[in-house]
Amino acid sequence: MKGKSVIELFVRHKVCDYIFEQFDILHINGPRYIVEEIDEYIAKAG
Repeated sequence: MKGKSVIELFVRHKVCDYIFEQFDILHINGPRYIVEEIDEYIAKAG
């Protein structure tokens, strides 16, 4: 996925808001965990 597509997906699903809201949990975990959480969030958001 190209950067522009990722940004559009993040904006559409408000992923940045999710990251800010979940920062305390996300920042203590590794990159794989964070990507899995974002994937799950997007899947649930539909």
